[in-house]
Formats: sequence, structure tokens, C-alpha cells
Amino acid sequence: MAPTNNYDVTQPPDTQAANLLGQDLRNLALNVQQRMALISGPLANRWNPGADIQPANWTGLLYFATDTQQVFQWSGSAWVEITNTFILTTLLGSASVRLNGQSAAIPLTTLYAVPTSGIYRVCADCLVTTAGASGSIETIITWNNGISSQSIGMALATVTPVGSESTNSSFNFFASAGTNIQYNTQFISVFGSPRYSLNLRLEFLG
Repeated sequence: MAPTNNYDVTQPPDTQAANLLGQDLRNLALNVQQRMALISGPLANRWNPGADIQPANWTGLLYFATDTQQVFQWSGSAWVEITNTFILTTLLGSASVRLNGQSAAIPLTTLYAVPTSGIYRVCADCLVTTAGASGSIETIITWNNGISSQSIGMALATVTPVGSESTNSSFNFFASAGTNIQYNTQFISVFGSPRYSLNLRLEFLG
């Protein structure tokens, strides 16, 4: 999804005919209205401020992905995810991930930047939405307890049949401030072309 017109702060020029004022004002109103409507929505509908004439002018703009619960900020040239530094995440000591339509293993990704040492609980759910021929998908959580890095593989979801789901995937652990809690998935002897959704929820217990 994209706005109808490019946004250009140099237009219209001072030499623009006065009888076009009404049209110019309507274009400005439409441009503002369309961009305000594009600050939230599905991740796939995230618009590209880089297509406008002065993309750096959008620096600091936020986009809220309502399907994946991610927050992005425009850097002047690209969208940068800031979900884990968003103020509500820090205050509540929690984070979540909702990923749909995954067709490959997810590389090591930061779920939460730990501001306070303590006990955390993570819950994970991996649901097969398109079956493969054989194999399984494992969700792995990695953290640092202040002495060493730790990781644990959670329950496996077999890629067949459709609807196969990991269960009892919850555990508590101690994470040290200034470290990252991360996740990834790995395919174990997977054949075919399965698709899956991954949902994670992290909570600070104290």
C-alpha cells in the first residue's frame, strides 16, 4: 500500500497560479490524510517513505504492525524495528512475537534486551499451518545468566499433519541485565515445504 502522491515540501512553487490554490490545498489534505492512515496496519502494508522526495524528513516516524505486534521507526532511509526498546516493553518487563506463514528456519533473533536481572518466563507455541512430508521444527531460546550463555530447545512440532503443534513449551530462567534473550527455530530432517506460525511470550517474574 502506498500514498497516491509523492510528498514534496518544495511544491507548489511560489509562481503557482493563484486560481490553483483550492486544488493545492486539497492535494495537501489528501497527502496528510493518507500518510496518517498508514501509521499502523499489517506488516505487509508498511509503506515506504523513501519513495517521497525528501525521505529524511520522515525521520522518527513510527509504524505499528498490528499483526506481528512490532514497532518500527523510520531512520531517514529505512524502517528500523524498535519493539524491544519501546517504553511499554521496558516498563512491563514483557515481550511477544507473532510470526505467521514461516517457511524456513528463523535465525538467532533478539526477543528482549534485559534491563533488570531476575527470573523470566517464556512460553512458545509453534503451529504447522501447511504440512511437509516429514521432520520437525524446534524452537530454541537463548539467554545469559551473567556467567555464561545458555539455551534450551523447546517441544518439537512435527511437520505433518496440518495443525501439529508444540505443547508444554514454557519454562523459567535467570537472565542478567545488559544481555539479550533470543530465539531461533531449526528444521530437523524436514522434507517437503511446510509452513508454520511462531508465537512467543516473555514475562518478567521478579
